[in-house]
Amino acid sequence: MKLPMDTAYVGYFPSNNALNLYSIFVPKRYREIGIGQELAQDVLEYCAEHNLQVILSCPYLITFYKQHPYPKFKNIVKGIAAPKTTEIRPNDSDNN
Repeated sequence: MKLPMDTAYVGYFPSNNALNLYSIFVPKRYREIGIGQELAQDVLEYCAEHNLQVILSCPYLITFYKQHPYPKFKNIVKGIAAPKTTEIRPNDSDNN
């Protein structure tokens, strides 16, 4: 989603004939004004219109989906996956 000075987006990757929607990002200056909700609705609407199956693994998108159980969204949500944790490794340059 293009914003006046930034971009908000949903991270995804293909997974088992579906799109795994794993993150949503809204720049700090645009948080708390409904951009996240608008983006969540827009991405699910887009997927529904194009008959794209999705797996939700982003906590924000999972919550949005549960709060808005529209039939058109239920038809495309193939599953809800537990968010993956990311191992944080120290930067190799820190060891020099």
